Amino acid sequence: MTRIAGAGCIGTCTYLSRMITRCATWQKKMGELDQPTPYESPQAFCRVQDYCLQQTLLTNRASNCSNGIKPSLRSTSKCSILGWTGETLTSRTGNSRPEGQKYLSRTAFRFSLSRTSDMATRPIFVPRTDNSRLVEEVAIEFKWNPGFAPIQKKKNVQALHNAARSRGYENLLEVSTKSDERLGNRLSAFNLKVPVPDVGDIPLENAYQGSKVFVGGGPFSDLYLSNPREAKKDPRLKESGPLTAFRFDGETWSLEPKTAFYDWLYIRSIYPHREYLERLLRYDGFTDIEFNPGKSLNCQARSCAIFVALMKKGLLSEAAEDRDAFISILRPDSFAQPHSQDLRQGSLF
Repeated sequence: MTRIAGAGCIGTCTYLSRMITRCATWQKKMGELDQPTPYESPQAFCRVQDYCLQQTLLTNRASNCSNGIKPSLRSTSKCSILGWTGETLTSRTGNSRPEGQKYLSRTAFRFSLSRTSDMATRPIFVPRTDNSRLVEEVAIEFKWNPGFAPIQKKKNVQALHNAARSRGYENLLEVSTKSDERLGNRLSAFNLKVPVPDVGDIPLENAYQGSKVFVGGGPFSDLYLSNPREAKKDPRLKESGPLTAFRFDGETWSLEPKTAFYDWLYIRSIYPHREYLERLLRYDGFTDIEFNPGKSLNCQARSCAIFVALMKKGLLSEAAEDRDAFISILRPDSFAQPHSQDLRQGSLF
């Protein structure tokens, strides 16, 4: 296998990246990393084939086309920059061509991509009962499987849980739509409903997004009745300036403690099912494979862990039925979490 680097490779990688980004079908197939069966290329990727041949990014034999050497039927290349591997099946009719002309074929073109796995770090949220803390956030490093397909997400869940198991956390529940367990899937915020006076039960995501108050506007309560994923992407949420508070059910929530409003909505949405959810007590911790602490703040797995901790401490009813009591209970724990590091540093001065 030929390993190639350099300016030509960088340019080609950029071109390939753009082509792949534009092709949703290809993105989906990229997820099948452990099944690198070549498949017919979309028509747009004919141009990628031509470009690769022109830049001599296939094998040495393929790159020698310009010197009058017919390429082999099957050739393989590897780009050392992005870690992608490609395979082409080429054919042509006739053996005569002008000397120096590059051999370009769009016949039987197949190209399979794979990418080497990197390491990633994600937290697991462990309910606490031994002190004033509610949840312990434990960072776990594991082998990351890149890709957009659901199967890749499930592989990452399994890899995260296996890595956590080696550190003594045996029984974990993935709380997201990527969970293999029905309970974890149903506890995803996209599947939970929050009661809103004069509106009815609406998705938790809608309640959260529609209650945001910004310097330049909000709350945008019309989002209560939109599609959850559309509500999250509403342009007004990015065009109205800095977030200043939340306003929900006639009450205003400040931005401190961090995550308090989201956690409150989550707990309120599952509180009516508390007897059924006693089965959560058997889990050592909770995960959300989609949550990246470097990019996001709120996490449904953390909210679920808070619910379990309150249940274990006998504080669930008090916290779920009284907003001020909930904030009072949550505040010490929130202050100790990694997302409040800036507040802890500020308290020193």
